Order: sequence, then structure tokens, then C-alpha cells
Amino acid sequence: MEWSGIKSKTIFKKGETIFKLTDMKAIELRIKNYVWDDYSGKMIVSGISQPNGLKETLNLKKHNGLPEGSYLCEGIQPIPLTEEWLLKFHSNKDEIEKSKRFPNKITIYDRFLFIWKEEYKYWYVITSNHKEYLTKIEFVHEYQNFIFALTGEELILK
Repeated sequence: MEWSGIKSKTIFKKGETIFKLTDMKAIELRIKNYVWDDYSGKMIVSGISQPNGLKETLNLKKHNGLPEGSYLCEGIQPIPLTEEWLLKFHSNKDEIEKSKRFPNKITIYDRFLFIWKEEYKYWYVITSNHKEYLTKIEFVHEYQNFIFALTGEELILK
């Protein structure tokens, strides 16, 4: 299920979770990251530029296959990383395991334990043996970048 009704720099609610969105910065993004545009919806970054010292611009492909276009970075929003997104990225059941005892915990690749922190609205990420804190992840593009940095794998929706 997709979420909608997003407005730049506003708070919106998905289920019982409330999100406050902020503008994107090109330095946070990589090619193939998923982002959100109020008008077009879910989009994929296909290029990043800052022509002649002007504002940062993103080339984005619409997820539904429509033609690529250029967008000012300041109007693009990050997509909150939800359990639904984690499950979409890992349709292979060998890659992901949801805890039966603790519904807010998900193990990925038998290496990373993701714990949803409701009070902060982000995933707390530790090693699956509980010995090392790795990071916190709030948005889909951060998750894509985390997995790429640790595994070299590009995450795309399956």
C-alpha cells in the first residue's frame, strides 16, 4: 500500500505513525535511490547536478515508467522507511526474518538487526549478535545506501 497526501515540510500520518518530512540534499543521494515528489509520487534518482552554481537539480525517473525529468532538489522528499518497504526490498525470504516474539525487530541477511524505535520514528540498527551499534535509518534512500555500502548490492523493488 502506498502512502499519499504528502506536502513539503509537513507532518503526515500513515497508520499510527506520524512523519515530519524535510527537503532532500543531493549529497545524501545516489543514483537509483527512491525519493518522493508531491506531484509524481515515487521516483528513482537517475542523475544529480548543480549546473553553473545554481540550485541542486535531480534527474528523476518516474517509478511507473514515464519519461525522465529534472527537478529541483529542494522540492523532493525522502520516503520514510517502513516495515512494508523492508519487506518489498527483500521478497526472498532467505534475506529477511521478522521476529515472532518481538514485532518491532527484523533481521536482514542474518547480519543486521533492525529495531523500530516508535518514539523516534527510525530503525536502530545493530549487528545480529547484539554486540555493535551500526547506525539509525529513517528513510528509504538511507537504507539503500547502507546496504550498498556494506554489501555492494543495489536494492530495487521486487
